[in-house]
Amino acid sequence: MSFLVRSIAAWSGLLLAAVPAHSAIACDPVAAHMVGIMSLYQGTIGPYPVRMGLQFGTRGDVTGLYGYAAGPGRLALAGRLTPDGRLILTESVAGGRGSARFVARMPGQGDAACQTISGTWIAAGTGRRLAVRLRYSDTSFRPLAYYLRPGDLRVERAAVAFRAAALAGHRRAVVAALRDPVRVSLGGRGSRLARPAVVLAHYAAIFTPVFLARLRADVPHLLFVRDQGFMLGGGAVWFDRAGKVITLNN
Repeated sequence: MSFLVRSIAAWSGLLLAAVPAHSAIACDPVAAHMVGIMSLYQGTIGPYPVRMGLQFGTRGDVTGLYGYAAGPGRLALAGRLTPDGRLILTESVAGGRGSARFVARMPGQGDAACQTISGTWIAAGTGRRLAVRLRYSDTSFRPLAYYLRPGDLRVERAAVAFRAAALAGHRRAVVAALRDPVRVSLGGRGSRLARPAVVLAHYAAIFTPVFLARLRADVPHLLFVRDQGFMLGGGAVWFDRAGKVITLNN
């Protein structure tokens, strides 16, 4: 083995040792580097797509939020993660009334399914039960309080409304949600469309079946956010902090 190859191998080993594995983050949610920030999960409760954010404390306490793809709002979560990996959460509606319970498992380090949460959602009162299947997607590196700010709630409401309008084909509602001018791609080239009438003229070329499928597959809650805005559909749509659509990556 040449000196260069040996050096690259050595550096690779150091990097792997220094950077925690992606799965290890999900398997060890109460590790110091994860306490106080939201870990995000996506999957289903019964047949319904959801996105969930959980914030783990140092003593097994857990708080969070989650929302349904077709739902207009989010539900609060609070509970605990036991040392043996049981996740027990109470879901609350506005006013703090418990509406359901989650009884699930979060496998520990070394488990082949360590990025998953699996269990049961149980409705209060009726006892209706739905299977829970969630998989770790990423971390926001932001605390729960961030997602409760008025600005974040405003953008999320805008994302819910925009997604619903686009999937329903309500063109004028979609156009009303855009910031003027909006960035789009036409004929393989980036463009800025400055007037609603222009967007409507190119509507079918922008909102193609493939583009709409990306929106349908995503959950418009607990959106990924960075300096340029909030992302929906894996980057298909970007919103500014006022809740207006600034980019359509069609």
